[in-house]
Amino acid sequence: SAYAWATYAPLGVVVGGSLIRGEGGPTSDLDVVVVHPSPWRLREQRVFAGVPAELFVNPPATLRRYFREDHARATPTMAHLLAHGRVVGLRDREVDALLTEAREWLARTPPAFDATAARYGIVDLLDDARDLHGVDPTGELVLLSQALHGLATFVARQAGGWVPRRKEAAGRLRGQDPVCRDLVDTFGAAPPEERLELVATLARHVLGVDRFFPWRSEPEPQEP
Repeated sequence: SAYAWATYAPLGVVVGGSLIRGEGGPTSDLDVVVVHPSPWRLREQRVFAGVPAELFVNPPATLRRYFREDHARATPTMAHLLAHGRVVGLRDREVDALLTEAREWLARTPPAFDATAARYGIVDLLDDARDLHGVDPTGELVLLSQALHGLATFVARQAGGWVPRRKEAAGRLRGQDPVCRDLVDTFGAAPPEERLELVATLARHVLGVDRFFPWRSEPEPQEP
């Protein structure tokens, strides 16, 4: 925090992340939000006493824009960081206002979830993975991993929650029910040639479909 105060003359500094929450692993870093009054933003990565840290230097207006945009995507990253972080050193009243607003954003209901579009996106990944099956194992694995994250997101959003963070996605999917748990655990140790069918089975269980299906979106007004 001394570096942040000396470098950016902030209104306040909030330190968060998995280390602060007591959930950190051997490669976890500190997330440091530096609230400053100047009309620009930047990100910086440094190591302090052997601990990696990522600094997010932003004016209050930009942080409030993050609150809005993150909420619209159902990924309230900045609100979560500020609401659960620790203020280090002195702080301006503007920082107190931002912390209050962050908690208010987290208390809001997540935005509406388009389940049909989400189902389409996941089965489209599976159809692409089928095209690579036996041809490009690495490309297939990338697509299957994306499909698994999509399924974890579907499960969380269908239940009215937020998009799970990357390190929580597999756990969220495993916790859905015993079938999901067994399929996810089997996928991790399965031979490459069996992984496609495991994810397809998981998709059928969660989505009721694992291949292309007809659908049409609702009309969206466009700017002339």
